[in-house]
Amino acid sequence: MPAVSGHDGEVPGRSQPDELSLNRVILVGMPGSGKTVVGAMLAERLGWNFVDVDALIEDRLGKPVAEIFVSPEYGEAGFRMVERDTVAEVVISPQRVVIATGGGCVEDEVTRGLLASETSVVWLVAKPGVLFSRVGMESGRPLLAVDPAGSLERLLAKREPLYRAVSDLVIDTSGLDVSQVVEKILENVVLMASLQDGFPATQLRLPVPFAGEDDG
Repeated sequence: MPAVSGHDGEVPGRSQPDELSLNRVILVGMPGSGKTVVGAMLAERLGWNFVDVDALIEDRLGKPVAEIFVSPEYGEAGFRMVERDTVAEVVISPQRVVIATGGGCVEDEVTRGLLASETSVVWLVAKPGVLFSRVGMESGRPLLAVDPAGSLERLLAKREPLYRAVSDLVIDTSGLDVSQVVEKILENVVLMASLQDGFPATQLRLPVPFAGEDDG
């Protein structure tokens, strides 16, 4: 999938991009939560551009994130700095865009502050077993190379409060297909846009339930 893609489609029966003051929707969440596939479909439905931050970094540095992450030149700390600059670049872009961030971007304090100042951050969550079934045995994930299931649960426990701190909306993707997740986001796009105008960001946060709560 390309790092950046553009679409000119319209969404019948919905407010179109030109009618929205909202310029971007930012997806955060663990690996396996569906950020890339959901982001691509959401961008297509809105007629916006789509940016996958990890893919953009890979295109620019000419190597997979896994290699960047463990390379002597960058390492984890260096990768986070590149990621910080890349997230900042795409977030301040004037284009209307859906952004899929890397799962660990919230571990960087500067990136976290930038995301917290936004008013359209969607946290895609999934139960640990679902996340593991999607990515646990994949190669190329340095943080999951040893004890994948245990590592995934520890990462989730570490990052959950960080995702919560930056998010305006949370959607559990565990029992949903991609189109259903997209529909749930679209249901809130107009609300996000209407809340954005004239209010400080700290007053715009939509209720974010605990990731494991039931709706009923």
